[in-house]
Amino acid sequence: MVPLTCLIISAHGQDQWEDWGDEWDEPAAASEPRFPINGFVEATGSYRTRDSDVLAEEWVAQDLRGRIQTFYQGSGVMLSYKGEVFYDGVDHELHASNREAFVGFTPHSAVDVRVGRQILTWGTGDLVFLNDFFPKNWVAFFSGFDQQYLKAPSDALKVSGYSQWFNLDLVWSPEFDPDNFITGNKLVYFSPLAGEVVAAPPELQAEGPGTNLQDGELALRLYKTIRGIELAAYAYHGYYKTPEGFDPQRGTLYFPELSSLGASIRGNALGGISNLEYAYWDSRENSDGENPLLPNPESRFLVGYERELVRNLTASFQYYVEYTHDYDNLKARRPDPAQRPRKVRQLLTTRWTLSTQQSNLVYSAFVFYSPSDEDYYLIPNILYRLGDQWQFNAGANLLGGEHDYTQFGQLETNSNLYARAKFIF
Repeated sequence: MVPLTCLIISAHGQDQWEDWGDEWDEPAAASEPRFPINGFVEATGSYRTRDSDVLAEEWVAQDLRGRIQTFYQGSGVMLSYKGEVFYDGVDHELHASNREAFVGFTPHSAVDVRVGRQILTWGTGDLVFLNDFFPKNWVAFFSGFDQQYLKAPSDALKVSGYSQWFNLDLVWSPEFDPDNFITGNKLVYFSPLAGEVVAAPPELQAEGPGTNLQDGELALRLYKTIRGIELAAYAYHGYYKTPEGFDPQRGTLYFPELSSLGASIRGNALGGISNLEYAYWDSRENSDGENPLLPNPESRFLVGYERELVRNLTASFQYYVEYTHDYDNLKARRPDPAQRPRKVRQLLTTRWTLSTQQSNLVYSAFVFYSPSDEDYYLIPNILYRLGDQWQFNAGANLLGGEHDYTQFGQLETNSNLYARAKFIF
């Protein structure tokens, strides 16, 4: 069984992740209070390139959306709002959502507070998550939407503290925020229960944690820069973000309890930027690996390197490992390899980006390849900017592998070509 929770996506490291989005998206700070209003209208189309035996729909996405956003800063208070309305042409449904709606204030010169719906992220990976347990939207990512939609919003309280010794970010989500995972609607997946790739109906359903305060999530980051080297430590107490557990008494999937500790380092090396990151995932309900219906504890390792090879051409490389603890117990209780992860899963990634015409024409490609799972995921993309208001994207999500139960192999028939057009106002 290959959990989608570990699917690995980010942008160029910790700093870029935290600023990831459109260049116009974040308004500049102003000396006086203001309520600027801007937004965009965007059309997205994504067409399946491989026939599926279980899903007849050829379109992965037909989406038309509009966003209105505004921002206020003054008198020690910051307000931010981003709202969207979009029409899903595949399901023929109209939706509305608040992507961001928070208030921020500074109760002390060394403390910042944000309360409400906000986009949160941290970690050093480029399309790899080890210590980032904030919600992700995998459906949007595999469907060819703008990559900013991979980051799903959290309803949370964030407190940031600053000192000469270290800085601190503490995030509390009073209610569990799961990932938007693949359910079989528009995108297929491998079901360990069925032993094959399946699609809706029925859609994959899961039982979430309770709604009491003790059922929420807590995430912590301590970080400091010393002589240009970025150091960070992480902690998380909550749940797996996709339903990795099965309750045989109720016959339902659910989100098992999860705690994690990790660390990272990032800085200049060998003419570029290097990063190392580690995380230990403690499956609290199965710490000894005795329960085959729950994930085992894991250690996760990442090493990465990025540099500009020549002017306007940047390349990055990563090596990522997932090590499953107490594997003998798991193997004895799950003899079928399709029903369990590998003891050591390896993943190689590379990103290439070429900017031309003063960054108005950008060619990029991201490649995942797992030598242990023998599967792959390719994401080529072309971005063209026409003035300050128009953006056009064309690309593909190409997936495949030797087995239909591995992380990317199970998604092979979700491969698609996509195009997007955005008007910014």
